[in-house]
Amino acid sequence: MLLHFKNCLLLLLLLLPFQLQAGDSPYKPKSNTWVLHSEAQTEQEGSFVLLGVAHTFDVKHQQLTDLKRIFETFKPSLVLLEGGTWPSKNNIEAAVECCGEMGFMTFLAEQSSIQVETWEGNLKQEALSVLEKYNTRGAQSILCTKAGAAISTKWCRA
Repeated sequence: MLLHFKNCLLLLLLLLPFQLQAGDSPYKPKSNTWVLHSEAQTEQEGSFVLLGVAHTFDVKHQQLTDLKRIFETFKPSLVLLEGGTWPSKNNIEAAVECCGEMGFMTFLAEQSSIQVETWEGNLKQEALSVLEKYNTRGAQSILCTKAGAAISTKWCRA
C-alpha cells in the first residue's frame, strides 16, 4: 500500500553524515539533532523532513525544543517513527518519561490530529509467525525475551 501525504516528518535514531547548514533556517536545530529536508517539486508532491535524534527522557532537553519548533514550522500531515508505535499520554512530561523523544513526537502529532505510523512490523505478529514456523526452544527463548508480554504465554513459560 502506497501512502501519499503532503508533508511527512520521519523521526529516526540514526546519525546522518551531514547537518543542515542554512543560517537562520527554521530547520536548523540548536541541539545535536540531524536534519535532512527535501524540497517539493510541486505543491501537490509535498516534502519530508528526516530527523536523526539521540535518546532522551529529559523533558527539558534542547532537542525536544528543536523537535517542537521543527514540527510547528513544517506542519506535517504524517509522522513516521522508527521503533514502532508508542502509547498515547495525557501530557508532554508523561510522554517523555515513558517513551523519550518518540513519545514526545507521538504526543505532538496526536495533539494536532496528525497520523502517526511506523514502517516496522508488529512485534507480536512477527514473534508468533516465527514461533509457528520454528517452534524450537532457542526460538522461544529469543522471541520471548524480546517480545515479552506481547505474545501468548502458550509460547513463553517461566
